[in-house]
Amino acid sequence: MIVDGLKIGVVQREFVGICGKNQLEWYITDYACFLYGVVTVSIHTTFDQKSTNHVINNAELKCVFCDLDVIDKYFAAAKDCPSLKYLVLMGPRGSRNFDAVPEGVTLLFWDEVFKKGQAEAIEPYYESSGKEIVTLIYTSGSTGDPKGAIITDTILNVDFTSDYSAPEPFVQLSFSPLAHSER
Repeated sequence: MIVDGLKIGVVQREFVGICGKNQLEWYITDYACFLYGVVTVSIHTTFDQKSTNHVINNAELKCVFCDLDVIDKYFAAAKDCPSLKYLVLMGPRGSRNFDAVPEGVTLLFWDEVFKKGQAEAIEPYYESSGKEIVTLIYTSGSTGDPKGAIITDTILNVDFTSDYSAPEPFVQLSFSPLAHSER
């Protein structure tokens, strides 16, 4: 439904950034992109401006889903990142005034994108050659510019189909941010 609502020029095999705290909108966006063949790029909320700009430019991100906590970083990135055209705010808007959205960038709100996707739903589409990029996970940048680790559908398939011995009932807690491969 999220990808349906993004009928703004984001197409299959393109990269879409996600930057935010662990929350339901993060998961839904990630899985929706996967089902429609859009590659997600997870971005650490702790990146400084230089690293944020590097990831946007390196992955040529047209659209980034982000939290209110980091949206100013993406507003600032717009002048140095020509590919960035859309920001989708996840979570509550608070009492923030959004009159200062940078020129050339369209601000969308996650709940509105979700509703639009519900109203204009398309069939999920995912065709795989077995080596399709599913996500890029950027390193923390502790040794220089962040580097993108490529995760393919083959790697995910191995993870999903491996026989794990887990106690019953199985409960998983995620302590790391979703920008890691916790998902």
